[in-house]
Amino acid sequence: MKRILTALVLLAVFVPILIFSHTAAYPVFLALAGTMCVWETSRCKGLNKKYYLWVPSALYVSFSAFAARLDSKLFLAATLVFLVYIWFSGVFYYGKTNISELAFIGFIGFYIAFGVYSVVSVRDAWQKLYLLVFVAPWVSDAMAMYTGKLFGKR
Repeated sequence: MKRILTALVLLAVFVPILIFSHTAAYPVFLALAGTMCVWETSRCKGLNKKYYLWVPSALYVSFSAFAARLDSKLFLAATLVFLVYIWFSGVFYYGKTNISELAFIGFIGFYIAFGVYSVVSVRDAWQKLYLLVFVAPWVSDAMAMYTGKLFGKR
């Protein structure tokens, strides 16, 4: 019951954003969601106190949501700037950070930014088909939950 109530609350928030996806609300929502993803992932790795790593990554992810509506070359330029920043962070923050943290935040930033950029681009390219990006995982997740309840131990 708790999952169903959570799903209903999330649908009440998310469905209006999907309905108004042609407006600026869609990239703004995805920019906020992407920023929260970067922060949460950084926090799980213990990098949330290293603002010089996760804040530029969050800015890059936020910019990627708007770059999809503006020009794909902006996304490529932002990616290059972000990767150069990560590369130079190894020099400027030598001793404060190590190569595994830089590689992690660089990968996470690019991974989330590319996902956000792709979702906005798919929405703009296929106005009705983009809903499959959301509906397919929702349906498969719901079916997995109900199948597990029906055939699982508990």
